[in-house]
Amino acid sequence: MSRRRTALDAVLSLLPLGQTLLLGSTTALATARVVLSTQAAVAQSVEVFIKRGYAKFKKGDYEEAIADYSKEIETNPEDDYAYYNRGLDKWNLKDYQGAIANVSKAIEIDQKMSMPTKTVVLPRN
Repeated sequence: MSRRRTALDAVLSLLPLGQTLLLGSTTALATARVVLSTQAAVAQSVEVFIKRGYAKFKKGDYEEAIADYSKEIETNPEDDYAYYNRGLDKWNLKDYQGAIANVSKAIEIDQKMSMPTKTVVLPRN
């Protein structure tokens, strides 16, 4: 379900039964504004987790990167990118089962990840 549809469903669920939705209704507009602004804030925080996690990965701070990717996954459990990157961090920490589980979850979410066009390059130890 799209985020816009989810937001619309949330707004409509807050209306009392039998109340007609008037486009000019201040209650409906205020509720929609709160839901949409919250949704925008979540989207921004998700982007922050991804960027911070990647920056920590580049510095070799894999445990902190995993923490950021885990926060992203809590917010958006269907984010294949976060699972994939968390898997790479786990691989670098020699948690091979954790790495395989995360990369497998990323592939489960996005079947295209398993295609040869998205090559997984894992470091040799």
